[in-house]
Parts: sequence; C-alpha cells; structure tokens
Amino acid sequence: MKVLIFLPSLEVGGAEQQAVLIANNMAFEGHEVSLVIFKDGGRLIDKLDQTRITLVVLPISGPISAFFALSKLVSICPGYNPTVIYSMLPPANLMAGILGLFRKNLRIIWGIRSSIFSTKVYSMKVQALYWLETKLMWMANGIITNSVAGRQKIPDRHFRPGRVLTVPNGVDSTQYYPDKAARETLRKQYHLTPDIIAIGTVARLDPIKDQFTFLRAAAKFAAEFDNSKFFIIGDGNPTYKSQIEALIQELQIFNRVVLISSILDINAANNMLDIMTLTSISEGFPNAIGEAMATATPCVATNVGDCEYLVGDPELLCQVGDDRALCAIWRCLADKKLRAKKGHEAYERATQHFSVDKCIQSTTAFLGKF
Repeated sequence: MKVLIFLPSLEVGGAEQQAVLIANNMAFEGHEVSLVIFKDGGRLIDKLDQTRITLVVLPISGPISAFFALSKLVSICPGYNPTVIYSMLPPANLMAGILGLFRKNLRIIWGIRSSIFSTKVYSMKVQALYWLETKLMWMANGIITNSVAGRQKIPDRHFRPGRVLTVPNGVDSTQYYPDKAARETLRKQYHLTPDIIAIGTVARLDPIKDQFTFLRAAAKFAAEFDNSKFFIIGDGNPTYKSQIEALIQELQIFNRVVLISSILDINAANNMLDIMTLTSISEGFPNAIGEAMATATPCVATNVGDCEYLVGDPELLCQVGDDRALCAIWRCLADKKLRAKKGHEAYERATQHFSVDKCIQSTTAFLGKF
C-alpha cells in the first residue's frame, strides 16, 4: 500500500508523535510511506525513519504560500500515486480535502484528534480551522478518531457504517516503561529525597490543559504535606506561561513548584514522579496519560474525552476545574502502598489494552479498505 501522510509539522505534540509512530511502523512492515509537512524542522524529525520514509516539506506561512503548496501537491501526486492519503489535525485535513477536489481519484482519510470543546480559549484563526473541519467532513472518504469522545464531533450525516473508525492511540512500551535507574537519577538532580511526594503534569502550556487547577490543588496539598513537590513539565504559549508564573507567586508556592520548559527524556520524567496528573478541560485520547501509565506511575485526570476509559479507575478522576476534589485524590495517594497498587494497575492496563501493534493493525486495515 502507498500512503501519503499529511501533518502540519513535526513539532512535539500528541498527534505528531502518533503520526511518526504510525509512519515508522507501516514503513517497517513494507508499505510505501511518504510524509508531507507544512512547516520545516521540528524536534520529531529525528524520530522519523527517513531510511524508509520520504519526507516532503511544503512550508505554509499564509494564503499565498498555501496556494503554492496546494499547486505543488496537485502536480506531484500522480508521481507518488498513493493508495490513500491520511491526514491529521485541521490544517492538514483541510489541505487534503481541497486536494481531493482537484484529484478525484484520491482516497482521503481524515484523522480527528480532539473531542468536542469550546474553542474560545484559542485565537480566531484556530477557531476558524476547527469550525471548517467540522463543516467540511464531507470531503473525506473516511475518518479515524483516536477517541470515542472525538466521534461525537462528527455530524450524524457523515457517520455511515464502515466510514468511521475509532482507534485508541498506541503506547510504545519500548520508549515508556518502569526505569528505577532513571527515576533515581532525575530525583537526585531535583533534590528529591525518598520521602518527598513528587506530583507532576506533563503537557504543553495551553489554556486547554488548565494548569491553573493543578496549581490551586497544589497549594492546598502543600499546606497539608510538607514533603511534597510539584512539577509542570512542558512549553508553549508565552502569555499563558507568564500567567502560570504569576499564579505561583499569588499562591505563594514558588518554593514548591518547578517549571521545566523542555525535557528530552519524558520516560525519565514520568518515572521521577509519584503521581502524574492531567487537568485538561478537553481531551481526545491523551498520550501523556498513557505514557505515564506505562511507567507504572498512578495517573489522575479530569473526566474529559476518553480519560475515564484510558485510566480505567473512577477513583482517579475528578471534574474539570475541581481543585478540591483533585487534592482529595492526591491525599489518598499519599499512602505509598496505595500508590504502588494503582501504579501497577496502570501499567497492566496500558500495556495490555493500548499496544502499538493494535493501533497499527487497526489503522492499516482501515486505510486499506479505500
């Protein structure tokens, strides 16, 4: 099978990581895979197996460059002669859809990576892209969602038997696994003695991730437990980052919170933590939770998207914005034996239910139908 994968960029992100994972595995299995991105560079470029995959870069910075990129795609597609085009995220989905209007023989599969949420936290440009994606789903011959919640984003008129498939993200157990040595090394680096409870959130700095709730819960927990330290791991919106820093000062927990803008070894970071937490106001299928579960780190999350299905434990879920309930869950997990039990259960669930093999097999079979 010849597959063209469209992606906005190879910057670090959940969809981008899954796209690289799918591309690498499909190429390894013998499929002819090419990846088209619309922004040059990106930290994930080194993760792409370019010995088997052709990388095509068509930079887009505005309407004029978008027109030239589309023109280039129209001209080069016959040479690639793809069996199917698989795109992810609104900019790439829309580009693939428009391309399909010019090349009627192309089979277009859209990847819907988010669930229903208020886009008001985003710029007008991003809001417009998500709105267009919803309205123009008729352009796609098929749709793959990574969450049941994401399926709800698809209007019923587009939901025909065999046309939409939900494929949970695959958790790569060769990259994310329990690592005692990595845990001890990183805890030593951040001066975490064995008695300190390290609670962290691994997510881009973005209002949709709601690190504010994490910090408010941290302030409550810190008042009860002197042996606690909190980590916000991720980079992103500079304005939002400044607001996070201001809230840390306001809550007077500046000596208890560590901001880590960039960390190369996420597996080590998850192993360092005693509790991983995600306080998003919306999710599809959050990679960050699955990756932490694979390291046997207990995970607490807001009950959004497919977090309930992924975590598989109602005791570890709270409602959006409920910092009191979040702190109460942490309080229970302050018990070391309970943490170990929940961590083991998380590891078993991640490795048994969300394997890369299942993800690749389901995706490849669906793409081959068209």
